[in-house]
Amino acid sequence: MQLSMSDFIDTAPGLFAVVDSSLKCRTASPALRAYLGKDWQDGDQPSLFACLTPQSADRAQAAIDAVLAGGTCPDEVPVEYGDPARRQSGRLDAWPIASAGADSLIAVQIRPASPSDGLQQRYQELTELSDMILEAAGDAIYGIDADGRTTFVNRAATELLGWKPEDILGKLLHELHHHSHADGRPYALEACPINAAIQNGEVQRVDNEVFWTADGDAVPVEYTSTPIIRNGEITGAVVVFRGIRARLEAEQQLEKSYAELEAHKRHLEVIFESAGEGVYGLDRDGNGTFANKAAIELLGWQLQQVVGGGVHEMHHHSHADGSPYPRSECPVYAALRDGEVHRVDDEVFWTNDGSAVQVEYTSTPILTDEGEPDGAVVVFRDITERRRIEAERDEAFVRIRELNKQLEQERDYLREEMDLTVNFGEIIGESAALKQTLSQVRAVAATPVNVLILGESGVGKEMIARAIHAASDRDCGPLIKVNCASIPKELFESEFFGHVKGAFTGAHRDRVGRMQLADGGTLFLDEVGEIPMSLQSKLLRALQESEFERVGDDRTVSVDVRIVAATNKNLRAEVEAGRFREDLYYRLSVFPITVPPLRERRDDIVPLAIHFINRFCDDLGRERLSITQQQAEELRGHRWHGNIRELKNVIERAIILSSGSRLALDLAPAASPTASRPAAVREADDGFVTETEFRELEKKNLIAALKRANWQVSGSGGAAELLHVKPSTLTYRMKAFGITPEEHADP
Repeated sequence: MQLSMSDFIDTAPGLFAVVDSSLKCRTASPALRAYLGKDWQDGDQPSLFACLTPQSADRAQAAIDAVLAGGTCPDEVPVEYGDPARRQSGRLDAWPIASAGADSLIAVQIRPASPSDGLQQRYQELTELSDMILEAAGDAIYGIDADGRTTFVNRAATELLGWKPEDILGKLLHELHHHSHADGRPYALEACPINAAIQNGEVQRVDNEVFWTADGDAVPVEYTSTPIIRNGEITGAVVVFRGIRARLEAEQQLEKSYAELEAHKRHLEVIFESAGEGVYGLDRDGNGTFANKAAIELLGWQLQQVVGGGVHEMHHHSHADGSPYPRSECPVYAALRDGEVHRVDDEVFWTNDGSAVQVEYTSTPILTDEGEPDGAVVVFRDITERRRIEAERDEAFVRIRELNKQLEQERDYLREEMDLTVNFGEIIGESAALKQTLSQVRAVAATPVNVLILGESGVGKEMIARAIHAASDRDCGPLIKVNCASIPKELFESEFFGHVKGAFTGAHRDRVGRMQLADGGTLFLDEVGEIPMSLQSKLLRALQESEFERVGDDRTVSVDVRIVAATNKNLRAEVEAGRFREDLYYRLSVFPITVPPLRERRDDIVPLAIHFINRFCDDLGRERLSITQQQAEELRGHRWHGNIRELKNVIERAIILSSGSRLALDLAPAASPTASRPAAVREADDGFVTETEFRELEKKNLIAALKRANWQVSGSGGAAELLHVKPSTLTYRMKAFGITPEEHADP
């Protein structure tokens, strides 16, 4: 009995079907019908696509189209079929069997895949995947067999070394690219790490060698040679390598940068450790992170105590007065809270031994990229010495102000004494009496003892005092004169010792006394016999103790003063009469010097007269006058009761009265300006005037000349021209006498 195709398919155990060109099933085997799930009736023929996945349907359609085109079905058309929850793999085959009118029929068989089919497919997929990975790899890769011959190579390897695959495959690559070291020395195969992997079966890693390109250039590489072991037998190796030129250059640059960084770090460390300021760091919690040498030395802490410790509790826990210093008020930690720099000019840090150190410091926050405080750096310095210097400076400023006041008063004093100072030049004379006096001056000047100068009025006692001072070791110090006869009793203490502001009515400012002005120099007490008895004890105490208190002040002022006193009185007689303290007398008269009167110095009279003539002429701006022999004899024969002062006044009067080149000298009592004065003013006409009388005469003479010139000082017809003096000299004398037009204008 012959079976038809339909009978065969109906009874076939496999998946068979007859389909038309559109893959409509004309008939199908029972097994396939089960997958299609349809009743087989005419007009209701399911499509073979119903049991295939979309991808499988596309491949099936392509295979049937190939058969319909007169070809054959491609081998091994893989398809997936069945329920979507239980897909099965198989292979589809198709061949033509008949034509049904305009439509052709195709026999289709779906054969379930065998296990070997799956392995083969998987192997193929893995092979394709590995080839793809190999070609896509960024690292260069090649394989070698057990003899070191190339078995495969990827694109990266050929590009890096410049070899074509056909030039490499099957070749000993060691001879191609690893034959020499970088310096050109031969690289033996036995020493090659790549070959070592084949020999000992261990992975070989090399960080820096060279492979040689097809052009003969050396390429620095790092590589790994990994052995291929199958069934315990080494069958080859896989070599993975990459060019490291950029890495080496980067490493060199990194090493250079690191070296520079290390040098910079060392430089900073030297600066950090040699800085005179103390420096330490804080983390965000206020614990120490580092400290330099100066900080450790200044505070006496050990580095291990600072690092990790609460620095505030170590050195900033209290104020200078010992009161607690809460951390919440600490400017150091304020930088951690607000992220601002905090500067403090004067506080104390406490050392390890509990002593306080005056410091100024700055707390600077360390900020994150977000601007949040992450720590702080504190820089501080010990200002103890600076504060001491500042205190000394302030004291010095106070002292300078006091000295300025003292200098102002000395200036005022010197202005008051200027006439006396400038009118005494060198001591003139060669008489035996004067030489004996000067010999005593030279003997006593170099000693520190007090000197009492005795002599008549006008003999030049002040000049002798100045000579003693100039020849002493105090010549660089001041010579301060006190005319004891001119000081009112109530102002004696203030004049001698000074006073403070407000000490008494009229004390509008501090005043330095004459004794303090003479500190380091000489105090000249002229007319010392005129000091009131009630005040002599205070002077004696000051001389004995070399210290005193200013009026209204409880501070003691110490001085170093040498006393030179002068008097025209017989102090011994004053002591016996009870008008001068005996102890003060002995304190002053350690070394008495008697200045001879002018009548005992006849040979010195003419030289003194010529000296005064030249000086007064120069002061008045006139040509120097001369004296005749007769005038010289008259001068030597005069009694000179007023001594040198009288001689000076006579010469000055004569110069004023002289109109020619010769001195108009007149010693007759009638010629004296005092002759016509009332008896109340001068009872005895002795041919001379006192200094006060002469200065009054000079003042009147200046006023008369100014009135005649209608108070014109300079120019033609001015008072200076009438007096034959320079305008500047006249102006000076007007100021000295206090002459103004307002006070002396005619009514």
